[in-house]
Amino acid sequence: MFFDNRIYFPRAVLVAIICIGFGVVVQFENYVFYVQNSFVDRIWFLFRFPFLHLETLLVGVVLGAGYWVCARWVGRVYLVVPILCNVLVMIDQTVYKVFRDHMRLSHMEHSVWDLGGLQKLLLSAFADVDAVFFFNLVLLLITSFVMIWTTGFAWRMDARYWLVGLGFYATVSVPVVWATETYHLDEYPLIRLWQQATYSLPEHTQWTLPTAELYRPRFDWVADDSIVAKQLEDVKARVRQQKQLPNVVFVVLESVGALQLLKEGRPRSDVTPFLNQLSQKAVIFDTVYGLFPSTTRMHVPLMTGGRTITWGRVGDELVHRYNGPTLIGQVKERGYQTAMFSAQDIQFESMDAFYAQLPYDKQVYYGDASQTMLPHQEVHAWGVWEEAMVMPALAWVDSARTHEAPFFLHLNTVSTH
Repeated sequence: MFFDNRIYFPRAVLVAIICIGFGVVVQFENYVFYVQNSFVDRIWFLFRFPFLHLETLLVGVVLGAGYWVCARWVGRVYLVVPILCNVLVMIDQTVYKVFRDHMRLSHMEHSVWDLGGLQKLLLSAFADVDAVFFFNLVLLLITSFVMIWTTGFAWRMDARYWLVGLGFYATVSVPVVWATETYHLDEYPLIRLWQQATYSLPEHTQWTLPTAELYRPRFDWVADDSIVAKQLEDVKARVRQQKQLPNVVFVVLESVGALQLLKEGRPRSDVTPFLNQLSQKAVIFDTVYGLFPSTTRMHVPLMTGGRTITWGRVGDELVHRYNGPTLIGQVKERGYQTAMFSAQDIQFESMDAFYAQLPYDKQVYYGDASQTMLPHQEVHAWGVWEEAMVMPALAWVDSARTHEAPFFLHLNTVSTH
């Protein structure tokens, strides 16, 4: 009969137990090694942790049941499915380490379908592997071998008891997940990918926000710092007194924020000694924050003064022309010579298409047709050492200084990616 698969039941139980156990171990590692909070919070969270695995339990049961149903026709070939699921969980950990969230297609946009973008993502992920990754790799090999070459468990417990136990676990798990902080550790990575792939955007009405409302805070007002305001006025006054507009060097530090750079509102002397010296006569805006932890999505508001993508996928949207005001457009109107030199390869998520629309006099980036920066200068998959762009940039500065107009030099770093 169709359901007379009792001989496959022991291995089906084994598949379920291994998939559940592997998922729980990796999620435990995610919390212990990659979530930073206080000792008291850790103790309280570890009490809740056993009740965060309902999704993992359900996936493990489904995978085990799948073997029980399909083994008659496909045999051990089916075991490729649970092994691949465990591989996904292990790879997902490198994403969680960076984002404190699981792997989603929205993190990668259309780059997963582009071979160049996919290569960058894989090499970038590999650069983040650590001892935990290799431990899990060994664990993956051992559990895969056990699934393939052992017969499983001779389990004799009545299935009704399992159903009752699962129901009891769910009644506790759901309120815990709903009412407390889980750090996304209640989520099984495979389900997150499936949700992203099947998610459809709702219909929306086309509307335009008035320019006057664009920068108005939506939730609260933050009082201006009087000291910073005075510093800014002093800088404006000095600029007005000069006969010529100042030259500007605009440096974008990749994957660097206030947590890494600032201490007590100033650049740290042990990390950025030059910026620390400049800070004596600088205006520092230490409360400015990014909209999204992604390179392309942050370069857009940097260039537009705040306007950014709120709908659709960044790689698809940026191929369209942007007609609003831009930073480069504004400095060009004031007579500046403009250039961008990027140690980063910007040929992903249509970032190159976005920058191609901006009215720079000169654009040079790793991977462009000029071959100014070469593969042997790579620091990693995303670009070259900054030293590789210094000489071309200085050569452009020397050329720009032969003209009366001031220059605006934009530098993109990448070694800290």
